[in-house]
Amino acid sequence: SCFEGRGPVTPWPHPRAMMGFGRQGMAQSEGCAFHMCTICRAPIRVSWFTVAYLGLQILAVISEWRNGAQNIGILFASTLIQFLVLYLTVLVHEFGHGTMARKLGGEINHILLWPFGGICFSSTPPQPTPRATVKNDLLVVGAGPSTHFLQTPFWGVLLWAFVAGLGQTSQCK
Repeated sequence: SCFEGRGPVTPWPHPRAMMGFGRQGMAQSEGCAFHMCTICRAPIRVSWFTVAYLGLQILAVISEWRNGAQNIGILFASTLIQFLVLYLTVLVHEFGHGTMARKLGGEINHILLWPFGGICFSSTPPQPTPRATVKNDLLVVGAGPSTHFLQTPFWGVLLWAFVAGLGQTSQCK
């Protein structure tokens, strides 16, 4: 099953994985994040800073309510929906990177969701030439953003269905 449990982050043997931004993300992933779930053999970790970000958003809704906002339920639901759509988009984007790495013979170590988006910690097997290494790296890098070509119409149709379900029409003025 794709939704099986998995423990803490396993050691990552790929030497190029720990350069620059990856080193900072890995440190935060180990010390400031928790294992949320495993999807298709990829552990998903969430930074505690992401939880704090959601908490701040909820505090902003409570502040609006204390200042007299009448539609607290709509504000709260809107905040949660925006958060979920944002992080589902980030998760699919990161799975784009990881899926391409797997297609090229690599593996996903884990995915970290944090306030700045996400990081897919993945590896690809060594290549015989530097040119092949760069080609595979570019394929992995491009696979994340390419997921947005499918996500954009999906979220658009979902938004249209939601608005239509409310019986409202969109009018640009």
